[in-house]
Amino acid sequence: MVLGTLVVAYLASKYWHWGHVLTGVLLFFLSVGYAFLAAQTLKIRNEFLKAEEDALNNLDLRTAELNALRHGTRDGAVIGRLISSEVRIPEAAEEISGIGDLEHELQLANRVQGRVWKNAQRAAAVDPNTGRVQLTIEDPKPLGLEKGAILYIFEQDGRRAKLETSQTQYIGEFRVVEAADQTVTLEPVLSLDQRQGQRLINSQAPWILYDTMPAAPREVFAGLKKSVLQKILPAASVQSFLRDGQAVTKDGKFVGDKTGATLSPDELQWHVVGFDAEGNLLGPDDFAKAEKFEYRRPLVDYSLAFTTLAKERAKMVADVQAVQQDTAKLEAALVSAKKIQQYRTNEQRKLGSDLKNLTRDRKRIESYAAQLAQQVTKAEQLLAATLSSSRELAQELTATQGASAAATEPNPADARPATDIDAL
Repeated sequence: MVLGTLVVAYLASKYWHWGHVLTGVLLFFLSVGYAFLAAQTLKIRNEFLKAEEDALNNLDLRTAELNALRHGTRDGAVIGRLISSEVRIPEAAEEISGIGDLEHELQLANRVQGRVWKNAQRAAAVDPNTGRVQLTIEDPKPLGLEKGAILYIFEQDGRRAKLETSQTQYIGEFRVVEAADQTVTLEPVLSLDQRQGQRLINSQAPWILYDTMPAAPREVFAGLKKSVLQKILPAASVQSFLRDGQAVTKDGKFVGDKTGATLSPDELQWHVVGFDAEGNLLGPDDFAKAEKFEYRRPLVDYSLAFTTLAKERAKMVADVQAVQQDTAKLEAALVSAKKIQQYRTNEQRKLGSDLKNLTRDRKRIESYAAQLAQQVTKAEQLLAATLSSSRELAQELTATQGASAAATEPNPADARPATDIDAL
């Protein structure tokens, strides 16, 4: 058509004005362009119509899949399409649960276990004075941790095959001090002693964080062999884990147990459940109607247990410190008492020496007093003899003088006889 148009234009140029020829050629080419654009428009419209039809068909499929995810389904075709679209569904699944049911199960699981943050790595060294530590956690994003939240930290070891050789341990209860992006700063809720602080510093394994202390349900060690349980559990509690779920008789004897082990009255009352003939669990009021009995190990609230142990330990530490202080005071008092004893001993020794000297002086004084008493007695005897002799001499002198006076002159009227006193 283009060649024909050009030939016609060439031939027409001999008879028409060149403007008319040019206008005719332009109209032709514009018509060809319009036809081409119209064809492309129709092609694109057909493609969009087909895409719309495919999208509508796909929308119906996706809607069915979405409804299946929301509400669950038993349609094998829908389940197969979901599996092929990399939705995590077991390949042999004949039925899937809806998001609402799964969320409900997740809430029930979180109520028991709570949220978990795995693979927590230390971003800085542990502060030996306060026990504060900074951690980095890659997932989830964001972390969802708030300041003041309480977390329970364990060393992480997810290799169940090596569970019997695992040396993981409980690190402690921590409080969130700061949380930003994928970094969180924690500090211990309870003050750490030197041993606990050193254990925190030496822990190099990745940590796993729980906002609820993990429980120990009966299925936690399901499937583990007896030899494994004996290695990973304390000897005091391994027996209760091994006997969990075993059938017992009404009087507390284990069925098929040749050791003759019998439950105590308390265990029989609190750790044995009863079932009817159809296998339904019976309540305490209907326990007398039970036909089958089963032992259930006691479950432990580790959060309460650790808190109680921490309180008891704090009390014991306070008692030990009080005893140490009392001991120090008693030792100081003993040292003071020994000094006083030494002083009193020296004083007693000096007083003994003084007593010895005083006893010696007393004996001398008593001897001297005896001598003086003898001398006084002798003096009194001599004095008595002298007085007696003097009295006799006085009498004789008085008599002599009286006789002499009578002989020489008469006795005056007022004269009086001499007395011993006057003689003396």
